[in-house]
Parts: sequence; structure tokens; C-alpha cells
Amino acid sequence: MTTNGGPSSTSRGASRFQRAALPTGPQSADAYPDRATLLRQRKDALDALVDEDLSRARGLAFLVCQAAMVICAFVVPVVLINAITAATADATSIATAAAFTVVVLAVFGVLPVLVLRSAHERAVQRWQLIRDWFKVDRSAPARALPPGAIAEGLALAHDRQQAGMPASSPAGSHEFPNRYGSRGYPHSRFFNAAVLVIIAAIAIPIIVFGDDSAEPNKVGWVLSLLMAAVLAWSVIVKYRTRYRWAAAEQVIRSKERRRWQQRTQLSAGQSPSTVAQGLHPAGLYALLLSPTLVVALIYVTARPRIAGGFVVIASIALAIGFLGVPVVFVRWQGERRAMREAAERLASAFDGAPAVRPVRYGLNQDGQSLGSADSWDQGPSRTGAVVLTGGTLKLRGVDGSDLQLPLSDLVGAAFIPSGVAWLTGSVDLFLESGQAIEMRTPQPRNFLEELAQTGVRVLG
Repeated sequence: MTTNGGPSSTSRGASRFQRAALPTGPQSADAYPDRATLLRQRKDALDALVDEDLSRARGLAFLVCQAAMVICAFVVPVVLINAITAATADATSIATAAAFTVVVLAVFGVLPVLVLRSAHERAVQRWQLIRDWFKVDRSAPARALPPGAIAEGLALAHDRQQAGMPASSPAGSHEFPNRYGSRGYPHSRFFNAAVLVIIAAIAIPIIVFGDDSAEPNKVGWVLSLLMAAVLAWSVIVKYRTRYRWAAAEQVIRSKERRRWQQRTQLSAGQSPSTVAQGLHPAGLYALLLSPTLVVALIYVTARPRIAGGFVVIASIALAIGFLGVPVVFVRWQGERRAMREAAERLASAFDGAPAVRPVRYGLNQDGQSLGSADSWDQGPSRTGAVVLTGGTLKLRGVDGSDLQLPLSDLVGAAFIPSGVAWLTGSVDLFLESGQAIEMRTPQPRNFLEELAQTGVRVLG
């Protein structure tokens, strides 16, 4: 076993069938002599944990257990029902069938359940360790460690920034948890399990209402498909959880790298830039859909007999596509209302300032704590208001927090587009102290324009 919370390993004489011990969790930052040691042990631990979490052998073992339980769910009811309802049924045949089903339950039911339970308990521990090790480098004590000799592949954005490397330098190999999926696509096992659930959802009603097979077989098929769907759903839940975590981690790491790049651009002495207005999402959707609509119109015009059916199918497709619109609208209205109420509540605290902007702050997490301004950047999310007056940016929160930033303390500001339908973009304020504060406001580009008019450098 390595020191300082490093991953543990089995002895050379251990049996190949003995499960290796999980790596130990990370220790406090002062247990590591430098960041190079911390990052090296972080890599070793994550390699071992993620390799096991995505192991093909583990996946195969799960499939074997799933197949055994599906067979059990089919065989047990079919054998019992046939034995009880048979015309020649007697005590001996029923007892024989019962004894057979007990054996089947023990081998194909109880044993796979015990194996899956053990695997689940280990998976829970492994999942906690993955999360702990992945974020161990982000705490303030960990970032205060001396750098040491950090290998090229282990250096993260913070280490590259501290080493004076260019902001365009590539990410480290262990900076993003890409193995659980990225760019909107979870791991392939998520989709494989989803296909199985869909097949079961389609097949069960067909068997129940349209199959002419014998009643015992019908019960067996339904129960076996339900068992397969339940086990497949557990796989969906697992990889959905993994992907959501990976996506959140990618946002945190990407935001740190983006802030590094934007701070570098703003510190390079470039002059204030006018914020360019982008295409509204509604216009983008209309642009993407217009070729399809034109083709559909031409097709209906050429074949008027099918126009009625085509309209029905198109209406159903549009209805399904727009199911989420009311949800988006309600959430958009709720977000606007919360910020507007905060601004109205705090307007009197700004001595009649002409432009009180509602904001939501505390949008980030796991950041490096450098001072009081960090409380405005790190969660939980809160609402407040901001005004720009007299060369000072004044911020107030509904929780009573107060911060005044002289514009001379700002390196600049940058616009951040939102990837969520009901949220507007936000503005990142870069401070000379090295801190940054992200705030969401209903009109972020107007806020940037106002800052640019006072001489603050902005990136749109």
C-alpha cells in the first residue's frame, strides 16, 4: 500500500480470483509533500477505480446474473402452474415440481441476487471514492502546496496557469471524466439498457393482449420481461448518475480553463470591445427547420391525397416535440420573477440609483477560496441586485450580504452564454486579486455594454 492515501494493491501471492482492495480515500492536503505527489496518487487511484467501474468482466458478470434471474422468472411460474393445472396432477407431480422450482430459485435466483448485492455494496464505496479523488486537487490547501515535479500528463489547468504556460495549452489527460460520456451522450451501456427497457415495454402489452400462447407461458414471458426491464433500469440509473456527475465536473473544469483563457485575454491590454449580438435561439430553430418545412410543403402539394394523413402525423410529431415548452416557460417565468422580486426588495438600499439590475449569484461550486468575493461566486445560488454608480459596482443580496467593487479593481468582464433553455446568459467579473464572480441577469449584454462605457474591458 502506498503512503499518503495512495491506492492500495494486492500482494503478489494473492489469488487471481480474489478481489483487489479498493484504493484508500484521499487524505488531507498537508499529508502530501507537494502537488506532484497528490496528482500522481490521484491518477493512480482514479485509473484503478474507473477501470473497475467500467470493467468488461463486471459487465459480463452482471449480464450472466441478469440472464439467470430472467430464466428463473420464466421457469418457476411456468413449471408450478403447469404442475397444478395439469389434468393428471397429483401430490407426487406437484411435490416434484415444487422441489425443482426450489432448486431453480436457489441456483438462478438467490445466488445471482447475492452476487449482485455484493457488487452493489462495492460499487457504492467505489463511486464515493471516485468523486472524492476527482475533486481532491481543487481545495485551497491542495492548491497552496508547492508544485514539485508535475508530469506533463498530470498537470491540470491550475498547475499550467501557475507555471506560466499559455492558456491555449491542451488539457491534462485526467482533467475531465470523459469515460462516462460527454457532449450530451452518456456511456453506451446506458443506451443498450434503454433499448432493452423499450423492447420490454412494447412486448409485454403484445403478450398480454395479443398472444394466443398457453396461459402459463404467457405469465412466464411477462415476468421474465419485467425482470429484464427492472435490471436494465438499474443500469440506466447507474450510468445516468455517472453521466450527470461527469457533466457537472466537466462544467467546473471547463469553467476554470475558460476563466484562465479569458483573464489572459483581458490582461493582455486589449481595448474594450462592443458586445456582438448573436442569433436568438428561436431564429436558429426556424433556420434549421425551414428546409424540412419546404420539402414537406412541396411533397403535400405534389400528392394532395395524402395531405390529411401527413398533417395528422406532423401534428403529432410537433405536439411531442413541444411537450417541454410549457415546462420551459414556467421555469423561465419563475427565474425572472425571483430576480425581479429581489431587485424590488433591494431598490431602496441603493439610494434611488437609476438602474437597479436583478441578479442571481453563487452559481459555482468547489472553487478556490481567496477572499470575501468568493462567497458571491460559490453556491448556494441566491438572488440580489447590482448597480453601477460613481465608479463603483455595488452588489447586495436578499440574505443581507453586501459587496462594493471599485471599477479599478476589475480586470474586465466576459459574457457567458447559457446552455439551459429557461436561463439567460451570465456575466463573469474578473478581479485583480485573481478572483472572479459570475452573475446571471435578465439582460447580460446590456450590463456588459454599460461596463464597457465606463472603460472596463469586456469580452462578448
